[in-house]
Amino acid sequence: MYVANKLFACSIVNFHNPVDGCKPRQRLNKWNELFKNNSLLFLLLLSSFITTAQTNPAQYIDPFIGTSNDANTYPGATVPWGMVSVNPFNIDNSINIYNATSYRKGGGYIYGFSHTRLSGVGCPDMSSILLMPAQGKIFFERDSIKSNYNNEIASAGYYAVDLLKHNIKAEVTATIRTGISQYTFSKGGKSFIMLDAGGGLSKMKGSFIHKISNSQIEGYKTDGGFCGKPVTHKVYFFAEINKQAGIKLWDKEKAITKDTASGNAVGAWFVYDAAAGEKILVKVGISYLSMANARLNLQQEQPEWDFEAIKNNAVNEWNKELSRIKVEGSNEDDKKIFYTGIYHILQHPNIINDVNGEYPAMGSHKTVQSKRNHYTVFSLWDTYRNVHPFLTLVYPERQSDMVASMIDMYKQSGWLPKWELAANETLVMVGDPVLPVIADTYLKGIKKFDVGAAYKAMLHNAKYTAGENYVRPGLKQYLQYGFIPNNDKRGVWGSVSTTLEYCFADWSLAQMAKALNKKTDYKCFTKRSFFYKNLYDSTTGFLRPRLKNKLWQQPFDPATVKGELDWNASGGPGFAEGSAWQYNFLVPHDINGLKRILGGDAIFTSRLQKTFDSSYFVLWNEPDMAYPYLFNYVKGQEWGTQKAVSENIKKHFNTTSAGIPGNDDCGTMSAWLVFGMMGFYPDCPASLNYALTTPAFDKITIALNPAFYKGKKMVIEKKGAGAYIKNMRLNNQPYKNYFITHSSIVNGGSLQITTMAAPK
Repeated sequence: MYVANKLFACSIVNFHNPVDGCKPRQRLNKWNELFKNNSLLFLLLLSSFITTAQTNPAQYIDPFIGTSNDANTYPGATVPWGMVSVNPFNIDNSINIYNATSYRKGGGYIYGFSHTRLSGVGCPDMSSILLMPAQGKIFFERDSIKSNYNNEIASAGYYAVDLLKHNIKAEVTATIRTGISQYTFSKGGKSFIMLDAGGGLSKMKGSFIHKISNSQIEGYKTDGGFCGKPVTHKVYFFAEINKQAGIKLWDKEKAITKDTASGNAVGAWFVYDAAAGEKILVKVGISYLSMANARLNLQQEQPEWDFEAIKNNAVNEWNKELSRIKVEGSNEDDKKIFYTGIYHILQHPNIINDVNGEYPAMGSHKTVQSKRNHYTVFSLWDTYRNVHPFLTLVYPERQSDMVASMIDMYKQSGWLPKWELAANETLVMVGDPVLPVIADTYLKGIKKFDVGAAYKAMLHNAKYTAGENYVRPGLKQYLQYGFIPNNDKRGVWGSVSTTLEYCFADWSLAQMAKALNKKTDYKCFTKRSFFYKNLYDSTTGFLRPRLKNKLWQQPFDPATVKGELDWNASGGPGFAEGSAWQYNFLVPHDINGLKRILGGDAIFTSRLQKTFDSSYFVLWNEPDMAYPYLFNYVKGQEWGTQKAVSENIKKHFNTTSAGIPGNDDCGTMSAWLVFGMMGFYPDCPASLNYALTTPAFDKITIALNPAFYKGKKMVIEKKGAGAYIKNMRLNNQPYKNYFITHSSIVNGGSLQITTMAAPK
């Protein structure tokens, strides 16, 4: 959405049992357990399919890409799907400014290093539990301890910077649930490290800190209020320094003598004398359940004080995951934006369970336990379009656990998630986006979750109950009128937008019903999926707001993006974050039907092209993301897809900090890029088809997980340097279809694309 302004070996063991809390000394026992459980074969298969791909793709990651231009990504240290991300905080958040990120490239001062984050989102939350080293006088105020800086370095799993004011080099890295900071003091003398327990992006109040010893402290921070929603959660921490220090607590910029402090702004100092050139290490464990679990996470994932080992293993983790896709070609910048794109995709949803398998239950935050990884941060209005289809294809074992996590949320709260964050439902954005995710996952053959409960939960989301449906506001009106009237919205943001999203969700549910032989449900939800036609106005050629009396709302300007709410990007009347132009083709399940009501192929193509020619297409927001691929639905016009995709990649993506054109939205913009560079895109999740275009690389090799898919690898080769497709061969046979099925990819094989300089 666009809003204004444990080690490597341990992790391999944990692939089979991700919550066992593997220590180095436990590895032998864990391997023995794997032999007993006959799981070694799976691990060997996994190893073989990973090693067929790129060996060191992490070298191409540039975490600074997207750290300006409102992409809101972070340059700090994290591992794939990690709970913890240690990041520089260089935004002055002491005044009431709406900052959706705590870091922007080029910011003047660093205020500390936080241990939680949301990547690419448009609303503020998290960026909590801040550390900041300093020398000399003890500082209370953020403006006093902040430091100018230079020599920033960011790479996979590592960030470093020189804090000029304090003559300190700061380096950070991370494991799944912990961070470690290494501070090198250039000059000797009185030094300290401040831990700010109350700071962060969230405006929610409440923090606690407890001195345990002269080297250990623990506490928590209350976060929440994402996009103004009245929900909160606690981030618990346990921190330890590698030398004895005088630990002092503070509350509201005043030192206190007690061993505990609670309030809105509490923290601690580790105070000591540092020798010139001395390296001081601080480790922090994080949990969303308890301080005890935060300590356990730290003990299990960082039993030693070895910064370099943690750093190297973080790089190994990125190489292991990124190596599932190998790209070949001479353009190094293309490789950089491609692998950085995957890097951003693999940050959310992220693991929320502790090493013992415990995590907070949805809504109640009661302690529950899982034998597999449980995930959080489901920005589904964004990610259903391409992030989850990407994970389904390339990381099906992760996607399987993510869907299982969603089903757990239903069992715990009574509802599937809409925009879940730290075991809270924020209800941000519109539609019912979880249904396409579950349907797409199941229909593509990933079924290692409670399918019966999943279908029951999907039905529950889609049916009207007494009172308003919690997830689907306006559902009663949707069923009564066949659309949501703009003068009877009852909490709906964008009557047209929400109607269209409900239609696609219903179609997705219909496909699930069909697969499960639920014939009555299939007919019911298929019929509902065509409600979009009730909003089509033949006199204007647009899907537009309608009233209860069936009359069209007046006035109507298809280009306006203002008026629905009180901020500029809220969307025009009847629309959420967009205009009628950006929603006019948001019928992914029935493009052929949409063509007919528009007047046929020629009119459809003309209006679609006008969207691009008149700058109505906005890549940086979700509703029209698939538009470039819609030319494929008109025979002879497929070159329009190839042109639109390649031009938008070149125009909007690059290796600078502004190299992502707007909120990355938990990897959604990055997934659009990655799919486009590979030459195919899921324009309609749950359809089992991908739209084809010209790939950016000479050769792409996708290693397929043998536990889920029949094939070992899918190879896409491009011959020639042209931007347009001349002909194609699938598994050495002529191929003339500009869509490719999911099974054609996951069964393995090859797609050869010969290009030409201009379309015929």
